[in-house]
Amino acid sequence: MDEALGFGRRLARELRSVAGLGEVAVGCSDKEQVYAEDKLVLYRYRPRAAPAGLPPVVICYALVNRPYMVDLKEDRSLVRGLLDRGLLDALGNVPGEFLNATFLALMPFRLTSQKYVGLADIVDDPRQLENFMRMERWIFDSPDQAGEAFRQFVGWLFKENRLARGTLELGGRRVDLGAIGCPVLNVYATQDHLVPPSASLPLGALLGTRDYATYAFPGGHIGIYVSGRARQVPQAIADWLGERAAGRPSG
Repeated sequence: MDEALGFGRRLARELRSVAGLGEVAVGCSDKEQVYAEDKLVLYRYRPRAAPAGLPPVVICYALVNRPYMVDLKEDRSLVRGLLDRGLLDALGNVPGEFLNATFLALMPFRLTSQKYVGLADIVDDPRQLENFMRMERWIFDSPDQAGEAFRQFVGWLFKENRLARGTLELGGRRVDLGAIGCPVLNVYATQDHLVPPSASLPLGALLGTRDYATYAFPGGHIGIYVSGRARQVPQAIADWLGERAAGRPSG
């Protein structure tokens, strides 16, 4: 009984704390828009360090969520991590709510009840609570998807696996992964439930490049961007780019 009463009190404090947070800020790095077409926007992020002589990096984010996931806050930002290492360029409808419900259905207990019960453990820590709300805002801020694009994506890539089979055509041209001869670094999360390693690792056998490397991040689908360990990822990318800029691919 005492434990139940204590939990109820923590939950009440939690709700008051969440209500008092107000709007959380997202997207922490300075950038300028350099191109726009329809709903496509390309931003150039402003440098935070002296040029390191590395090739530019283009971040093409997913259709199903907002791109500020890669720049969520100062200490949880893939963009900020790369900027600190020398240069960067970033980049009928299907309702975003429908996509969110689909993602939650993959792990319903872990992504709903378990997650919110855990709030009681951070209710007295404003910083952790603000981080939680920042993530919640991103998760439930999915844009609507163009119905035909969604139909083609699911049908061609999920059901028919056209990309891996070499039968995908875009603009009248076949997409041939074997024609990719540039160096490729495949960064994947070992505990990703949306894009599991079994869906990422076969890429190496399909590419034409002889310079292919992988980086296995010990975390999940979102953790690869915003967890405490995610700070390893920008350094791994920078090291890989640096080796190739110096003509020393690691193999």
